[in-house]
Amino acid sequence: MQFRSFGKNAFFLFASQGFSAGTTLILVPLLARYLGIEDYGRYAYVYAFVGVFETLSVFGLHQIFVREVARKRDRASAYLGNVLRLKAPLTLAVFAVTLLASQVFVSRDLHLFVLICASEVLLRMFFRINLALGRAFERMEFEFLVTVLERITALVGILVVIRFDWGLTGVFLAFLCAAVVHSLLGTLLIWARLARPKFVRVQGLSRSLLVDAWPLGLSREAKVLHNRIGTVLLGQWSAPEVVGIYSGAHRIYQIVSLVLSEPMSQTAYPVLSRLHRDPRRFAHSFYRVVRLNALIGISLAASIWVLAPVIVRLLLGPEFEASVSILRWIAIAMPLTFLNGLLSVTLWSADRQHVDGFLTMGALLLNVILNWALIPSFGATGTAWALILAQLFTFFAKGLTLGVRGLPRPERKVHGEL
Repeated sequence: MQFRSFGKNAFFLFASQGFSAGTTLILVPLLARYLGIEDYGRYAYVYAFVGVFETLSVFGLHQIFVREVARKRDRASAYLGNVLRLKAPLTLAVFAVTLLASQVFVSRDLHLFVLICASEVLLRMFFRINLALGRAFERMEFEFLVTVLERITALVGILVVIRFDWGLTGVFLAFLCAAVVHSLLGTLLIWARLARPKFVRVQGLSRSLLVDAWPLGLSREAKVLHNRIGTVLLGQWSAPEVVGIYSGAHRIYQIVSLVLSEPMSQTAYPVLSRLHRDPRRFAHSFYRVVRLNALIGISLAASIWVLAPVIVRLLLGPEFEASVSILRWIAIAMPLTFLNGLLSVTLWSADRQHVDGFLTMGALLLNVILNWALIPSFGATGTAWALILAQLFTFFAKGLTLGVRGLPRPERKVHGEL
């Protein structure tokens, strides 16, 4: 793949994530000021709770789908049909499990919010397979268009909610409407321009997809839990105000990761997948993106540390002043976030997703233990420390794993690399 093509797709993913983050930068202060720190804490807790279950509806199928279609585009329709056939019962099962779990772990006054939020999140996750098809074909412009229209719908919906004072229920319904737009537009656009699903049975295909996908599903679920478990555990032991303080800072961290870290790794993924049988080109592309990710991550961490008071005041308001110290701690994890995302997709593209899954689960277990130990004494600060230490473990574990198998160091540029 030529660097020009990589640059075009990276641009559209950056633009897509950038627009999403830009609207989020508008939505966060709107919601923080409209809801107040207590209701914002409830809002963040519900999304974190539903997020614990959401990736189970994907089970790693999207990532395997991208890898396999990138290698065999002529079979895209068959792959799409089989993945949709697998995802339908998974999504319904996860929806039921989420609602049942909420009866046990969530207070009664939040049950309606969990129902609306689960409907929104799982609807979006089901139809994200269409955007995965666009990534496999390296046509990220479709994802950009869908994202823009979805986020505009969400922003307009929230402004209407605030104008008519529909409260927290209205906020969750506005995001549900945006998920409907995302699902319909993605389906119509991708199926018309790239490939329509063929619901035909291909001997062994579904089984092969599941066998390859479960380690990725394990890894993705662990990563989601890694980001959300702190908020969930904090909500079990602390007041909504404390959850709001941590969630405000963590949301800023997520926005930066969404804009820069994810597009870098996800754009590299289909390229590395196609180069997996050519060690020299594979390694050259990998090291080039590593250097770029490290530079961006360190620069962002330093900037956020210095500007934390200004960022919190502008985005969250004076009520969230306690979030400044939390944001500074979380900023330390920023370079690790950039590098860990790239290490994961590198393992996936080399058909070593099972290794990534087990290492990510190990990091999650460490994160839970650290939160359990630190939250009672240090509150939200302890949750931030747990995040940093778990990211550090992930970096060393995955980096050493790749190093042991010996990625060759390219001595010269090879035609066709990134």
